[in-house]
Amino acid sequence: MSIATKFLVGIASVFVLAIVALIAIPAKAVNIDTTRDCDKYAVMYCGAMTKKEMVKKLQDGDGQNSSKNIKDIYDKFNLNVKDVENANFEDGVVYKDGDVKVGNRVVAKNAKTYIRTMGKVSTSQMGTAQAAKVALDKNGKFMFAIMTPCGNPVKGDAVEPPKPKVESISCDAIKVTITDQQKKSVTATVTGSAKNTKISSYKIDFGDGAVANKQSADHTYANYGKYTIVAHVTGKVNDKNTTVTSAACAKDVEFVKPPEPVVQSISCTTLTLDAINAEKKYVKVSVQATAQNTKIDGYSIDFGDGTKPATTKTAEHTYTNYGNYTIVANVTGIVDGKQVTVSGVNCVQKVSFTETPDACPTNPSLPATDPKCKPCPTNPELNFDDPKCTTPVPPTTPPKEQLPNTGAGSVIGLMSGVSILGAVAHRFWLSKKLGL
Repeated sequence: MSIATKFLVGIASVFVLAIVALIAIPAKAVNIDTTRDCDKYAVMYCGAMTKKEMVKKLQDGDGQNSSKNIKDIYDKFNLNVKDVENANFEDGVVYKDGDVKVGNRVVAKNAKTYIRTMGKVSTSQMGTAQAAKVALDKNGKFMFAIMTPCGNPVKGDAVEPPKPKVESISCDAIKVTITDQQKKSVTATVTGSAKNTKISSYKIDFGDGAVANKQSADHTYANYGKYTIVAHVTGKVNDKNTTVTSAACAKDVEFVKPPEPVVQSISCTTLTLDAINAEKKYVKVSVQATAQNTKIDGYSIDFGDGTKPATTKTAEHTYTNYGNYTIVANVTGIVDGKQVTVSGVNCVQKVSFTETPDACPTNPSLPATDPKCKPCPTNPELNFDDPKCTTPVPPTTPPKEQLPNTGAGSVIGLMSGVSILGAVAHRFWLSKKLGL
């Protein structure tokens, strides 16, 4: 940076600082007269610092001026004792330029008072700034003022007070979405607005005792039913915590218990043998069946011999051959949109047909092939074991005289016995001899 540049920068800095210093210097404060004026200018001698003092001097005089004198002056301003008694006073200041202020607000302009030495209403010879009691109506609009050091009444052109900021909050809407009908779940979201303030909190009441202090919340109901969800918005309005809702912040939801599913079924309950003839190999059967939330469309009875099944609830059948057969019944119907055929253990019957052999001619209780089927020797019409059957006795002959048998067999037997006896005796003799 050149020397010339540095010089210019320095000059500019000094200039800026000077301006800042000038701005920072406050304007000379105006001295507000608050001391009692015990002089000829005061409408109320030595003034009146309170409403009570003002009323008293209006009614009784101030010691220098009579009550009538003071009232006459106040009358020039259309003021009387009652006006002062009923006034809502605020502490303020009346300025010589005609402004009347309460705090920093100008409540009136072109203010005038009564100059006692001049005997007229005027702004001249008014103090630079006089403390005053300023009467305002309920809306804050200027009515009149009384300067406290001198008790002088003041009228002026009222300045419309600024409209107060209207503070408000509102609950504008609640959006409720059913997220799961079966589980009874919802999501609720609140929309609120605030004017010249702000919303501090939200509350969602789900109508079943559950509450969420959120702007948006999920909830699952325990029971089916109809519920009203209500939202609330809270914020400060005129320095008070205020909670509001609205018709737009209430929504109904309903969860209806779904109907029980329709159960369809068919069943074959019984197969009954109503008649049977073993000799003719004949049977008669009937089927019983039930249907739930549907109907039976057809029946089938298979007699187990390869013939075409019967398609009626009751059927008759004659078998061609003897044997053992299994009869099976089936029922048909629509179940869950499909045609099904069912049977069951109760819809099964077994039958048996056996050929009967010829009966025994002499005993019909026995088959002809039974070994016991034999005629009586003495009466062919009777069986041999019939109690009435008798067996013939053959004739008897006297026995012949018999001689002793001395044949070869007898001799051989005798000789064998002698030989054995001799052998035993020889053995006994030999043992004695040897000393055994």
